[in-house]
Amino acid sequence: MKKTIVVLSIAVLLVLAGCFGPVSFESNTNSQTVVNDGGGTLPIDDVISSLNDMKYFENQLVILYENRMAAENLVVKLKGRIIDEIPQLNAILVEVSMSVEDSFRSIKELLKDQKIEGIKAIEPNYIRELEPVIKEDEITKTIVLDENLETFQWPLETFDATEVWQEATGNGVIVAVLDTGVDGTHPDLQGQLVTGYDPVSGNVISPNEDSDSVGHGTHVAGIIAGKRDGVGITGLAYNAKIMPIRIFNPGYVGDFYVADGIVWAVNNGADVLSNSWGGWGYSYILHEAFNYALQNNVVIAVSAGNEKTDQHFTYPAGLPGVIAVGATTVNDRTASFSSRGDYLSVGAPGVYVLSSIPVNMAEDEGVYGLPYAYWDGTSMACPYVSALAALIKEKYPNATPYQIRKVIETTAVDIDEPGYDTSSGYGRINPLAALNQDPSSFEEGSLSVTVTDRAGNPIPTVFVTIKNVETGKTYYAKTDWGLYDGEMDADFIGIEPGTYEVIVGGPDFADMYTVIARIEEEVQETTTVNVTDDSSLAVSLQTNFSAVVNPRDPLPSGSQMGLYLLDYSTFSVVDYSIGTGNLQVEMPSSATPDYYLLYYEYYGDISQFTTIYSEDFESGQIPGDWILGGNAQPFVQSDVVAGGNYALQFGDVNDSQSSWFAFNVSSASSTALSFSVKVSSERGWDFFKVYVDGVEKLALSGEIDWTTVSIGLEPGTHMVIFSYEKDAAVSEGYDTAWVDNIEITKAIILEGEVFMNGNTIPVYGVVSSNSTFGFIDESYGYFAPWTVF
Repeated sequence: MKKTIVVLSIAVLLVLAGCFGPVSFESNTNSQTVVNDGGGTLPIDDVISSLNDMKYFENQLVILYENRMAAENLVVKLKGRIIDEIPQLNAILVEVSMSVEDSFRSIKELLKDQKIEGIKAIEPNYIRELEPVIKEDEITKTIVLDENLETFQWPLETFDATEVWQEATGNGVIVAVLDTGVDGTHPDLQGQLVTGYDPVSGNVISPNEDSDSVGHGTHVAGIIAGKRDGVGITGLAYNAKIMPIRIFNPGYVGDFYVADGIVWAVNNGADVLSNSWGGWGYSYILHEAFNYALQNNVVIAVSAGNEKTDQHFTYPAGLPGVIAVGATTVNDRTASFSSRGDYLSVGAPGVYVLSSIPVNMAEDEGVYGLPYAYWDGTSMACPYVSALAALIKEKYPNATPYQIRKVIETTAVDIDEPGYDTSSGYGRINPLAALNQDPSSFEEGSLSVTVTDRAGNPIPTVFVTIKNVETGKTYYAKTDWGLYDGEMDADFIGIEPGTYEVIVGGPDFADMYTVIARIEEEVQETTTVNVTDDSSLAVSLQTNFSAVVNPRDPLPSGSQMGLYLLDYSTFSVVDYSIGTGNLQVEMPSSATPDYYLLYYEYYGDISQFTTIYSEDFESGQIPGDWILGGNAQPFVQSDVVAGGNYALQFGDVNDSQSSWFAFNVSSASSTALSFSVKVSSERGWDFFKVYVDGVEKLALSGEIDWTTVSIGLEPGTHMVIFSYEKDAAVSEGYDTAWVDNIEITKAIILEGEVFMNGNTIPVYGVVSSNSTFGFIDESYGYFAPWTVF
């Protein structure tokens, strides 16, 4: 009997497959965002809307490739054009006519029919920020300065700078300042600059020009290499040279052009990169560019940020191999504004820091009208570390970036909790001790982590966190997209040898190309690894999945339910359960990585599923007992219908407006609210919604052709509201929705739980005369597959 039932179920599913279109690693193209009282889900296409928290340049994509021809072919398919490239990184910047979100949707459509090989990663051209500075205007405006300002630079006194300069002054070392530009006409910076670069224009910056429109880069440059001539301020590495790389002009130029600036600086003699900027969001191209610098023996210092609290995943400070710098005070305490985090390396003076500002800012912002100002921030702390790196580089020219970082960390003054801590890292830098520490004793480690599913296939966009067991120092990376035939590694270079805890989690639900539909589908695995000079680790992520489903009410005598776990690609049954209740299925260990579906079928009498209410609008009127509301009322029309001659359409509303109708329904038993709906709206922003007793049960947006939806209703009286709601801007499609064939029938509500990767997810289904078989998920079966690795 059971075997026969399974065969019949598969036959039904083959019909369903024809209804839903070709099988692929995609959610149903008609499903957008589905929400209900049992929890919410974001099907794959709408993961793109999670970019709302990220800033990026519209109509631009960054493509990293393994095969140039493959990249060019992809550009053609996207109807874009290459506007710039970085050959050293195998990277191109592409201008597309459509939005970034729509570009990724187009890529997903391409992946349905063909494999895209030769592409390593695709991402937006992200926007980041200067670390904001606190301008100490009160001090700046009231203090009277002598001609020689060294005595007003408390960090130099803390460092015992005159002793430091007996060891090194930065002679022969070039520090690239990736910032707003530098005022080369400033008295303390004249003769201190070498030729710089503007990556957007592609033009070089003369050492003698003022390229700074904001002042930030000039303040940073003075801290590093203000000349020591008895007048003005003095840089910690006053004999080093500054290479201005303008990445803010005045706004951020985008990750692609920053990467271009990094490559240019490395190729034109930079020994140190000073970076007083950052932001949220992992960037493949920034990681590649900074790895390029490290592999070419260039030291990287980065400000940790001024967010006050513990931070994670802020970049580039969170990248492996860089020196992430917090800010400290004159009393050797961590500054209140300085970001904390397990990515921190060290702290450096970042409060009441006197340095140069552009000459044209002196009258309004300078000390006593002179081109100097007191500023606070990790933006000021970072250049002190850059300067110290330059000093070490002069004295130990063969030292690697890793060795220089370790010298700086191991000689720091411990100012907070004993040992390494997340407030000050290893402590406040101590230049004199650092210069007397031989770097050659430090051996560098590296680690490459490959993440695979249960079949051994690499998984893209997985976060890999490694934490040094001895110190707690933590590094972050992410596996590549992996649209090409090759490994998708997360690489860590320039890290300490030793034992690490490795935490692998993903794929990243917020990534634009995520293959998962729910955050609960992220899988986490923890292991340990001993890192040496060339280490590798393979980690397998395997989804744990099981489900239990029960009818909310007893089944009619002689009736049964079947619960089936189906492989979406083949519609084969991998596990099933048949009975009157407590139906359980589990993912077998032999299952292949794929999308899976929970499918139910009712076997029994359907005569009980009588219709209690129906409305097909064939009268040409809206029922008189319905409530109509919103900024424009719904109406009945005959142009767009699901069947018959008439259907309801929502009113013509403007931005931030709505159109809705409502009615009451009462029943002593469980019921199913079924209806046909068609939507044409701005995807992810303008929604058709259904509310039951004020609780949102369904939310659809985008282009959705006529489809039938069923929502379970408990016994009792309910207020049901159908609404079309617009956001504050932009209209797409016909900017409305249509509803037809509303029915309320007696039903059996199915409820249960999916147990997935340690998470419990409530799920629902409904059995009625309109749905004796269907799918079970968070949204009464609106076809959201489960991703299994």
